[in-house]
Amino acid sequence: MSERLHKLAGFARPLRTRLLAIIALAVFSAGTAVAAANVTYTVNIVDDGVAQEVRTVKTNAQDILEQFNIEIAPEDRVDTSSFTGADGSKIVISRVHAVTVVSKGEKIAVRAAGTAEDAVDAAGIVLTSRDNLDCRADAPLTEGMTIRVLYGHTVSITADGVTSTYDVQGDTVAEAIQGAGIVLGPDDETYPAADTVLTDGMSITVGRVTYQERSVENEAIPYQTIEKSTDSLYEGETKIETAGKDGVRNVVYRDKIVNGEIAESTVVSEEVLQEPVSQVKLVGTKKKYADIKLKSNTPISGFATPDWLEFDENGQPINYKGIIEGRAAAYTGGGHTATGKVAQPGYVAVNPNQIPYGTELYIVSLDGSYVYGYCIAADTGGFASEGYFTVDLYMNTVSQCYQWGSRMVRIYVL
Repeated sequence: MSERLHKLAGFARPLRTRLLAIIALAVFSAGTAVAAANVTYTVNIVDDGVAQEVRTVKTNAQDILEQFNIEIAPEDRVDTSSFTGADGSKIVISRVHAVTVVSKGEKIAVRAAGTAEDAVDAAGIVLTSRDNLDCRADAPLTEGMTIRVLYGHTVSITADGVTSTYDVQGDTVAEAIQGAGIVLGPDDETYPAADTVLTDGMSITVGRVTYQERSVENEAIPYQTIEKSTDSLYEGETKIETAGKDGVRNVVYRDKIVNGEIAESTVVSEEVLQEPVSQVKLVGTKKKYADIKLKSNTPISGFATPDWLEFDENGQPINYKGIIEGRAAAYTGGGHTATGKVAQPGYVAVNPNQIPYGTELYIVSLDGSYVYGYCIAADTGGFASEGYFTVDLYMNTVSQCYQWGSRMVRIYVL
């Protein structure tokens, strides 16, 4: 029994030593963990493109931003995808900016943080695989930045005699030409014009433009025609009063040549050798009236026809000053006219603003049934203001007035 106790006692000593070693290791490890928690490391903070390197013991990105008094607005974006809590960690801050997105000529103001692509999204624009931007899609936003959306179009371009189809991006014909790799000369033109808004399927032609001068001797200067109205001719009749004659000049032209053909010429200088003579053409204003076939040659007027008044084969005056055609009524009843004359057949009522009192007239009906004959404007009446009748003819009796009624007449102004 004493021997077994001795062995047990010998075993107990090593066991106690191992327990002390374990306790000592635990204490050492705990101290090491505390020390590791207080070790600083490097974090790279990129704030709107500006980088700064900081050292911290914080292991939370938000705590680090607060530690260095970096404020984050509600619209700002913080990217912690590269933050690991160890050396080499990165925190990227994208600040919100006011930018303009231009789409098909429309300017859209937005506030966005991040990249150009984010601003386009904020503008509510959905891009297709054919569309692009005038900057990199991942370009960081800056305050006041303008981003243009370049929409894809399929267009047909004819240049130098060759027509090809191109897929281009842009808003205007000029951008389509550039996108197709076609180089324009300083004077070249496009049809439609370079600033025309692109549409899908548009056909565009490039005009290669050059200029050159040329001289022409003894070139005709076309005469001008001057028209003069005359009552010596009937309406529709014309007559050359003075014949026109071309002039002669020596002239230098500047030709605009588009795709090998003269499209426009301007005069650079000229020497007139002979002035042109203008042609003078007379244009008739005299109204031509239809012939009247008289069915009666007995005048109603009581006045004798003057000897100086001449007539044609139809019994119509030929030496008159003018003709008026209008509607005539008839009246009777005696008394005196507006000019004080005793009312009688041969004195007629008129509108004195149209036919002055005292004017000598010769009146026949257009249908040839009646010849009122030679008469004088001496009276007026209410009809003059109504404008329905041109003349009111005095008759001897009421029955004659009823028989006349209302009819169209031709009034020869003598």
